[in-house]
Amino acid sequence: MYHIFSNPRSKSNRGNRTLNKVERILQSRGVDFTSYVCSTPEVAKVQLDEIIASGGGDIIVVGGDGTLFNIINSISDFSKIRIGIVAAGTGNDFARTLKVSKNLEDSIDDILSPDTHTIDIMQVGDYKCVNVAGTGLDIEVLKRYNKMKFFDGKIKYYLALLITLFKFRFYKLRVTLGEDEPFEVDGMFVSVGNGKYIGGGMNAVPNARPDDGLLDVTIVRSLPGIKIVTNLLHFLKGNHHKSKYIDSYTTRGPVKVEILEDTQTIQMDGEMKDSKFECSIIPNAITLLNTKQY
Repeated sequence: MYHIFSNPRSKSNRGNRTLNKVERILQSRGVDFTSYVCSTPEVAKVQLDEIIASGGGDIIVVGGDGTLFNIINSISDFSKIRIGIVAAGTGNDFARTLKVSKNLEDSIDDILSPDTHTIDIMQVGDYKCVNVAGTGLDIEVLKRYNKMKFFDGKIKYYLALLITLFKFRFYKLRVTLGEDEPFEVDGMFVSVGNGKYIGGGMNAVPNARPDDGLLDVTIVRSLPGIKIVTNLLHFLKGNHHKSKYIDSYTTRGPVKVEILEDTQTIQMDGEMKDSKFECSIIPNAITLLNTKQY
């Protein structure tokens, strides 16, 4: 028995259309399932609590990074839940790290395979985060993205990024990595990754692996305006080593980031929250119904 969780608002109803296709594929495979359309995390939590109380089970998340974020934060006991992912969102960034197939039938067959493996998640303040937590430029981009009425997906994100760059001011950040002494830096933004990508494929944290028990950190420092475009291209492609303005770190954590003289809004898996930016790793937290290796 599989329990399917979908978000009806995921990518302009794409979640519902994909859910219908998933149901037809499972029926053709002779697989038993129950579907839950959860428009809020509170609804998802009620259903997940019932599944856990009955002994647990396998769930399939149909949606994007935000849907997965809400599901992860609604699970009270990860030892009783195994998770499969069907990419049906706007960015699908964590699915990209996990190499979830874009072919729906292939992704379902992967989930139905008897092979599983475990991945880490991050604890960020009071929230759990599977992909990337960040602050700085990406917060301003997400705010602009959410206000824009036209376009969708990557085009909308990149347009929001370009407009934001013309108005952006650098942040003064205080960063603490593990047991090291904190340091201050004027930065464009900082990302802490369990996964690699943000914004529909930007390789923000190229060294991150969701199964290594480590936190990977990218800091883009302040730089002259004439060098923003060149260095941004290095960032988008994951060529951080080609830029002297992009610093990469790997640590067992914890990682603490403070924005000095400003509000502390961060994004986790594309969801904006007012939260402390204090990250720790929870190793082998989730059993994943996905046979791909990365």
